[in-house]
Amino acid sequence: MKIRHIIILTAFIVCLTFVFMLSGCKKNVFSPKTTINQSEDTTNIGLNSDNSNINSDSDTDSDIGTDPNNKSGSFKSDTGTKLNMQIEWSLSGKTNGEYTLTANVYIISNSIYVSSRTNGIILIGKAEKLFTTDTIDIDESDEVTKTLIATNSVQYTEATLPESVDISAKWMFNGTYSGIMIECLSAQSTVMLKNKSK
Repeated sequence: MKIRHIIILTAFIVCLTFVFMLSGCKKNVFSPKTTINQSEDTTNIGLNSDNSNINSDSDTDSDIGTDPNNKSGSFKSDTGTKLNMQIEWSLSGKTNGEYTLTANVYIISNSIYVSSRTNGIILIGKAEKLFTTDTIDIDESDEVTKTLIATNSVQYTEATLPESVDISAKWMFNGTYSGIMIECLSAQSTVMLKNKSK
């Protein structure tokens, strides 16, 4: 009887050892999947980070309507912060023998508080216009806002319409934004008003 018990006990121990070995093998087989998933997630994060390059500061212009001289465009400053000046311009179609070139000046920002300012200036060619701004108080920390601060317009005839013209504006900020001292905001560009003859 004792020999029989010893044999049964030995067989039981062998079985348990075999079961533990199988468990360890299964664990080693599935563990690499976690590493693979982590690598895939890291790749996705890297691709998503390129979205920060979607916004561009380059000048843009386009033809609008059917008139070949009916154009519009925009350009802006680059302060290295979310506070910038943007100028949007448009050349209307010929009306009563005249074209009208209009430039609108905007302040682009998140949250901002600026008291009234004087001595702002906007130029279309040599047509100068001085302007003042009321207090700007915007509390939008997550949203980019666009605030109109000035407008200037110039009329041209078919004979006086230039091929291109300089548009510029300057607005005194005299403050700190995102830890950067900004004395003034300004933007300037030469815009094409006529299609080049082929």
